[in-house]
Amino acid sequence: MEAECFASKKWVPPPCGWLKVNMDVAIRQNGSYIAIFVRDSYSSLCLVYIERLVAMDPIVREAFAWAEAVSLARWLKWDKVLFECDSLLVCKDVLFGEPPQLWAASGMVEHIWFCLLECHDWRIAWVSRKCNLQAHLLAGWAARFGIVGFVPFSIIPEHIRGCDMHP
Repeated sequence: MEAECFASKKWVPPPCGWLKVNMDVAIRQNGSYIAIFVRDSYSSLCLVYIERLVAMDPIVREAFAWAEAVSLARWLKWDKVLFECDSLLVCKDVLFGEPPQLWAASGMVEHIWFCLLECHDWRIAWVSRKCNLQAHLLAGWAARFGIVGFVPFSIIPEHIRGCDMHP
C-alpha cells in the first residue's frame, strides 16, 4: 500500500489503466449522505454511488465513506485503484497501520486496512477539498434530493459532472 499527499489545485486523472475513487460526506439535519465517484485515466465517469447514513460523528461518517469505497472496489474486483479523500484525520489513521486514534471509527479503519493489504496495487491519497469537489458537490446534491444507490450519470447536474474538468 502506498500513500501520497497531493498539493494539486485541481482533480488530476489517475495513470493509464487505473481508476480513481473520490468520496465525501454531506451532513444534514435529516442524516448524512456519502458520495463515491469513480473515473478512469481518460477522466470518464465510470460509477457514482450514494448512501444515506443516520446522524453520527463526522469522523465516523468519513471513515464509513472510505470503508464503502474500498468495499465497492473489492466487490467489483478492481485491481489498480487510487482512493482520494479530503479527511486528513481518517487518512492518517488509515496510513499509520497502527491501532487507530479514532476509536469510534476503529472497526471501519481496520476494514480499510484489510482491503488495502489484500489489494497490492491500491493507493491512497489525501487531497484538498478543491481536488475532491465533485464528491463534495455530489454528496450535497444527494442530501438535498434524497438520492441513494447507484446513480445514472444522466440525472447528475452538468455543473457537478463537469466541475473538476475546468482549469
